[in-house]
Amino acid sequence: MTREKFANELSKRLSIIDPKEVEKIVQEYLNTISAKMARGLTEEEAINELGDINLIARNVLKNYKISDNYIKLFIGKEKVIDDANEFMKRVTDVSTSVLLKIGEQVTDFAKNVYSESKKVFKKEQTEEKEDNKQ
Repeated sequence: MTREKFANELSKRLSIIDPKEVEKIVQEYLNTISAKMARGLTEEEAINELGDINLIARNVLKNYKISDNYIKLFIGKEKVIDDANEFMKRVTDVSTSVLLKIGEQVTDFAKNVYSESKKVFKKEQTEEKEDNKQ
């Protein structure tokens, strides 16, 4: 996950609190990521060290005295959406790969048909010329 995606995802999960607070919280996490990267971690490693984004959001919301039931409902919805988006990305990747392979096969088939057609046409022309000579 990139910093930008992390910021967007965390913002979505915290959207039930004041937008200015969300902005401050997200900025704090981005600063933490920057500090970890300054110590030599990659962006992905720094973000992974923070832990599960749903747990981060849950803890922040608890600090804002949001009820556990509401947090479970809200964070659960985001998790389902994330899982669905990830599934769709994988389906799209696989579909694209399959369609590219089919496209390659169709192209190869078309080239072969064209090549064989040329041969047949050339052979017919040669035979026609020979018939005309006789």
